[in-house]
Amino acid sequence: MKSNKTLVASFSKVTYSIQFQVDPVGSGTIQPNSGAYEAGTQINIVATPSNGYRFDHWGGVVPVTSNTSMVFVDANKTVTAYFVRVYALSVSSNPLGSCSLAPSGGSYDSGTTVTLTAKPVFPYAFQQWNGTDNDRVNPTSVTMYNDKSVIAYFKKLSAGAPHTESGTYLGWEIRIPIGLSEGQWVQGGMVAERNKPIRILDPNFTLVQDLGYTTLANFTFQAQTSGTYYVEIAGSLVIAGEGYTVTYTIYS
Repeated sequence: MKSNKTLVASFSKVTYSIQFQVDPVGSGTIQPNSGAYEAGTQINIVATPSNGYRFDHWGGVVPVTSNTSMVFVDANKTVTAYFVRVYALSVSSNPLGSCSLAPSGGSYDSGTTVTLTAKPVFPYAFQQWNGTDNDRVNPTSVTMYNDKSVIAYFKKLSAGAPHTESGTYLGWEIRIPIGLSEGQWVQGGMVAERNKPIRILDPNFTLVQDLGYTTLANFTFQAQTSGTYYVEIAGSLVIAGEGYTVTYTIYS
């Protein structure tokens, strides 16, 4: 100290390099941009997918699975937004209204196998698909490696001659047999003298429809397999001598 002196201490804020990148290249964008940020800063980041992609996850930050996240600047960092390629699936029927479709379409990750089921409505029967992995079966599948448009084709069935079965109860239960081929529809009705449990059974005696406890029931069903189906009248109140009439038409 040989004279008066003024000392100045100079400081500069510490900054770190924050680099943002996307994988695969061109699959999306990140805001804000890469750059130098002051230590202690909290950066809110948003990943936006490009058309045909969806955000999947972050690498280098938390939370991982939300497309909005946060970077705390305390070191040089590289943050990656990962996106997944998606493809559009559209599904329709021909003619329109001939079935219900599940799923009816949507967006799926590349490589996803989607199971498609078409449920015909009366009086249509499944014919074939177009654009699936196997167009001849229902349900079928489609593997998504590009945008796809799938069509389910159906044929309208024609009514055969009406059938009538009448008789009287002879025991605990009765079953009126109806021989059907896969895909055929049956539409008909049942009239009984007294309330009875009335059901439709398939060839394995598995319940197809429960028509309730009644004297009058209408039914419409489609044969899922070939064989003999049954209109069953059952229950402890079956009394010998009481009459019944079943009328039905087969659509082929």
